[in-house]
Amino acid sequence: MKPQQFTPFSLSRWIFDSFWGWLLGIIVILILSSLLDSIGIENLQFYVGIGVITGMSLAQYRHIRRYFHFNISWMIWSILSFSMPFVLIDGIKHYGLYSFSQNPLMLCVILATFTVSLTQYLLLKKSMPYPWSWCIFSIIGWSLAGIATLALEYTPSLTHNNMIVFIINVILILSGGIFIGIFTGLAARKILTTTDNNTFDKF
Repeated sequence: MKPQQFTPFSLSRWIFDSFWGWLLGIIVILILSSLLDSIGIENLQFYVGIGVITGMSLAQYRHIRRYFHFNISWMIWSILSFSMPFVLIDGIKHYGLYSFSQNPLMLCVILATFTVSLTQYLLLKKSMPYPWSWCIFSIIGWSLAGIATLALEYTPSLTHNNMIVFIINVILILSGGIFIGIFTGLAARKILTTTDNNTFDKF
């Protein structure tokens, strides 16, 4: 089934929406963190996965439903697949099944990157031919976003100037949505171009 476009695909609009989706995800993380702290639930990370993917999947869904004709299942499966590694590792820690020597956040991000990229690929495969570019580009985008986020832990060692550290941290935090937007947007444009000869807005 080929998608029927009513408006040309815009890479810049996709990136912009990914950026605000990332910001929305950060807001959701802060809200969930405050709520969990208020009821005495600490040392868990599942809310990080739920927060960031909720914002990003909502941003993607605004375009996915238009160009690929997916319903809300895109958001549901994205949230489930991305959050699953976070929930699983939290469960392993909570029940003492394995003692992680270091913060397992990096492991959560790596696993979630692959699970959400593969899940979204399988969703696209149902109606689109050759959506492998989405899986590959999505992994790249989420990996760069994860690296930028995890780099926050090391920025204080770069300089003793708190203002410079603050600026670097803000740039790293905000870059996540841009990385994901660029690479998933390129994948979406490639899939649409391969599927049909559509006219696209210039970047």
